[in-house]
Amino acid sequence: MQVDDVSVSDEGDEYFPDNLEDFSMIQSETPLIDEDIIDMNTDSMSPAQHIIAENVDEICGVRNAVDNITDSSGSGVLSAFFDDVRNSTPNNNNSFLSRETSPTRSASDEDGINLFVPRPISRDYGKKSRAEILLAQWAVQRKITQGAGSQLLHILKDPTVDLLDLANLPLSLQTLKKIPKSKVPSSPEIKNLCGGEYAYLGIENNLNCSKAYFYDREEEVINLAFNTDGVDVIESSPACFWPILSQCHGCRVFLIALYYGNTKPNNFNDFFHDFVEETKYLKKKYGSKFQVYFFTADTQAKAPSLNIKGPVGYFSCPKCKIPGKRSFKEVENDNEEVMTRKSKQNDKEVKNNKKQKTKKKKIIKSNIHFADKKYKRRKRADYYNVSNEVKTKGEDPKLIFHHGVTKLREIPDFDPVKDVVIDIQHAAYINTLEKLVEYYIKGYCVFSGKSSRRRSLLGAKNVQLLSTELENLKKWCPSEFARKPRKLSMLSDWKSTEDRQFLEYTGLVLLKKYLPEKQYTCFKALALAMRLVNAEEGITEERMRHAEALIEYFFELCTELYGPEFITHSIHILRHLPEDCLRFQTTAIALSCLAFENFNFELSSSIQTGYNALQQMINRYNENVFWSKYEKIGGDWKYNNEEDVESETLRVGNYIFRSDREGDSFCSINSDNRFFQIISFRGNTVKGKEFEKIESFFPNPDDSRYYGYYKCRNLSSVISSFNAENISGKFYPIPTRKKDAFVLVKLQHAL
Repeated sequence: MQVDDVSVSDEGDEYFPDNLEDFSMIQSETPLIDEDIIDMNTDSMSPAQHIIAENVDEICGVRNAVDNITDSSGSGVLSAFFDDVRNSTPNNNNSFLSRETSPTRSASDEDGINLFVPRPISRDYGKKSRAEILLAQWAVQRKITQGAGSQLLHILKDPTVDLLDLANLPLSLQTLKKIPKSKVPSSPEIKNLCGGEYAYLGIENNLNCSKAYFYDREEEVINLAFNTDGVDVIESSPACFWPILSQCHGCRVFLIALYYGNTKPNNFNDFFHDFVEETKYLKKKYGSKFQVYFFTADTQAKAPSLNIKGPVGYFSCPKCKIPGKRSFKEVENDNEEVMTRKSKQNDKEVKNNKKQKTKKKKIIKSNIHFADKKYKRRKRADYYNVSNEVKTKGEDPKLIFHHGVTKLREIPDFDPVKDVVIDIQHAAYINTLEKLVEYYIKGYCVFSGKSSRRRSLLGAKNVQLLSTELENLKKWCPSEFARKPRKLSMLSDWKSTEDRQFLEYTGLVLLKKYLPEKQYTCFKALALAMRLVNAEEGITEERMRHAEALIEYFFELCTELYGPEFITHSIHILRHLPEDCLRFQTTAIALSCLAFENFNFELSSSIQTGYNALQQMINRYNENVFWSKYEKIGGDWKYNNEEDVESETLRVGNYIFRSDREGDSFCSINSDNRFFQIISFRGNTVKGKEFEKIESFFPNPDDSRYYGYYKCRNLSSVISSFNAENISGKFYPIPTRKKDAFVLVKLQHAL
């Protein structure tokens, strides 16, 4: 027999033909298997016969992939060939076909081809068709999510899809997503800048894209908010992205520029240069119709962008000139051993001298804190008189605020003080809330070291009870929250949406029976202030002044209970949050980094490898734009059930109501005067049971109903009907110990 025509790999069990043509060539030139192999002693087999005998089942594994392949005479040579191979090999116990989880060999992912080779259908799969079996195998092997798999099935069953079109589909996803060169949204030049690779996609180029909802074309003015932050993409690598992102009010986020390197940009003035120059051009071209609205970022990204001190500086607040302070404390260290010598001794005597334990005192210091109540506001002129700062304050680095000039001051009509807003996500949710909760469950540490850590406020038993209550709220959590409540032991893993849920919705109700009165009042002041700055009822001067008073009261109680060291930079800047909301007439969540961080996560998660990572990111962004991923979200309709049929779901504005889920079935009508638990929908008619008694959850400092907290009980047995047009709000139900009694907290955000 000839063996030159057979490819032999280093590992015999990994043998597999490169393509189907190889089978035809080998079968026509060399008989791969015949009855002689069966009777032949293995010692006398040729190398080719060894390969066939050891891999016969793997070769037969592609039997079903070539059922319809025939030769020029249409006699089905390949199909018959594989049947003969299987039937001519006795005692076929190869483990290759007996392992359910062993995938067949496919083309390498590194080559850019994700080729699915179907498993041989030799088992009993019931009455499932061949298409169902192949799709199920593909979904399991490729770990397809339920949502993605269901969406694919809906596309395949779409009556508007022609079967001929399905037959003509390309075999590569890369070919399927390919964009014609003339219609590529952005083709930026990649250049070396700021210590890495840099590409500028542009503002106007994005706004002119008709397939994306980057700005409302019915609005007369384009108000542009922008953001930047570092994004770690590749594990076990220091490489990171620094994008410049932008968003017009209520529209989708888009990518303006992108930097990729092993460190952050070494010069942020060069990093922002193209962006600032284009804002000048657009302002000159469109005049008052184009406006850079505000800049939002966390404190770590804001400092280098504005070329100012970071959050650990003494004069680091970007809004005011409050001086930071540091506290010192002297402690005793009992664990250190020191050598004592009363007089000069020779080396031999020194060796025999015993070590004695002594108490050695040392001084430890706290973080820089900002507990003062009086402070001066910063002005826009401060960013234009940077050189005068050294002359007036001296060269002491503690007194200096600016490291140098910032390119952002050149943006037309942009105020580096008033138009750089406070991010509630990092200031309130991540830093302040998690710091408070950590004190409740672990004890608060003002200074470094175990000796300065205070005792846990709740105790282990109460922490366990509170965690149980949090986890019991999962079925009551509305769909508007992307994450369900988790126990307190996972506090370090909580995301911003979980922090917000605890601070503004569940925490005020659950902590009432666990915290001492003064600590609970402190937490309540913060929670109510954050609900005011996020209220859908409107941002008014009266509400914002009330929020400022609550924040000052919160700082006063924190200083008394936890010490002035508690109020660090990230907590102090909450003082300026109501002022930003009032200036831009929008909620604090609309000024936050949440939308930009969600965009960063979605885009960066599509990066496969570190090779050409910048070009990969740009390609994925172009695909998202061209294939309409950034279309308008939601609708302008009030309600959606127009047919007179029974249903379990009703959408009112941007809220989802469901009669089969407890968390989505509580609403109010007639401006929050009547409260219902929904039972069913029929068209736009809603049926539900009404609460007979509505009370205030707490009376002080104001009635809880002013902040959206209602205590409802005595659910009526009578089923009432009302029109969906009368629904005025959706609520987060928190059950109490009494039957049919809830604390309803009004939702302040939609899907």
